Order: sequence, then structure tokens, then C-alpha cells
Amino acid sequence: MLRQGDVIFHKPGEFHGVWANGVRSPNVIIVSFECPSPAIVHFNNRILTLNDRQKELLAQLIRSGFAAFRPPYDDPLDHTLLRRPDAPFGAEQSIKLYLELLLIDLYQAGCEPAREQRLSSAVTIRSETDLASRMVAYLEAHVEGQVRLELICRHFHMSKTHALAIFKKCKGLSIMRYYRQLKIERAKAIIREQMHTFTEIAAMLHYPTVHNFSRHFRHETGMSPSEYARTVQARR
Repeated sequence: MLRQGDVIFHKPGEFHGVWANGVRSPNVIIVSFECPSPAIVHFNNRILTLNDRQKELLAQLIRSGFAAFRPPYDDPLDHTLLRRPDAPFGAEQSIKLYLELLLIDLYQAGCEPAREQRLSSAVTIRSETDLASRMVAYLEAHVEGQVRLELICRHFHMSKTHALAIFKKCKGLSIMRYYRQLKIERAKAIIREQMHTFTEIAAMLHYPTVHNFSRHFRHETGMSPSEYARTVQARR
């Protein structure tokens, strides 16, 4: 849990989500950077409270960023930086310099946590559950399309190993097995509507052939599409 003036350092590749408490409207600034110095490990999992001097360094960093690049600044799906043609001289260099000064100042201050450590397993579980739910929503939105694991990982800015581990932990299935099950559930709904042939359903769900669709359908349900259609008729 972060409070006003707090800063947390996430390790490279570490998943993180952001929530507000529903009471106060927060301002959150996320700065991503690379640092080859071994001294950076000193900040791992640290929650610090910035003093006035450090807040001003952060503010100068942000001002330099706004001066150097055009918006949008907060689109998680767009990491493209567009330079302003009228940017002040040295604006991009200033971003780096202010960040370095901020890190040096924090390091020299000892980097002692301002309060008790506020990282808990509950926060981690909530973050992972939220991510898995957003991945499911993405799969559901593309159930009649064609989704590959690489596209999912790119969409959520995650490595394949990390994405697979979190999804399996939260949902008990691999991502693509879950996606195939969604497709079969959608196929069953279309079959119940009795508006399309099996060849049309296969095409709607982006199966390469109707035979491939039938094979997946039997694997997930234990019956062929024709057998399922007959059970629907029998119930009616």
C-alpha cells in the first residue's frame, strides 16, 4: 500500500497492478528505466517516502518528459515516443540526468523504509487474479477470432513463462486450452441456435477445416458436433 509521497521500485519483469482505495483520487506516476549498475538492487522491494528535494527532482524529470515528447503519456498499449519538434534543447538528456540525481539522492539517504514494509501476499494474489481475469476477458472478446499465445503475451507485456504460470495458477488450465474450451462453448451455443452448418461454424471460429473443428469438439465434449446437435433436438 502506497501513501501520498511514497515510491516503490519494481524489479525487471515483475508484474504490478494499480488500484485506488475508492476514497481519494490519486495521482500515480510510473517511470520505467534500465540501469546496469549493480547498486540498483539496493532498491528492490523498497517503499520509500520522498522528501521535498527528491519530490522536486521527480517533478523536474516529469516536466522534462512532457517537454521532450508528445502525448499520449498513459496508453499501456502504445510505447511509442514521439519527439516534439519544438522541444527545448537538452530535454531528453534532462530526463536521464534528473532520474540519476534522484536515484543517487535516495541511495545516499540510506534508502531506509519510511514505514513498515507494506508488501503482502494478499496484494500479490490480488494482482495475479486481476491479471488472469483480464486475460480471460481478452480471450472471450476474441473467441470468434484467432489468438496466439505470442499475441496475448505482447498485449499484456509479459513473458510467455510468466503469463503461463499465473494463468495456470489462477484458472487451473493453460491459456490456449482455456481458449479452446471457450471456442467449443461458443460452438455449442451456435449449434443450439440451428442457424448454421458445421462448416460455417468452423469458419466462424477460425478452424482451418471442419474436420479439425469436429476433432476439437469431440476432444472437449466426448461427442461429435452431430451427436451434440441430436441431443439438443432430443431435449426439445
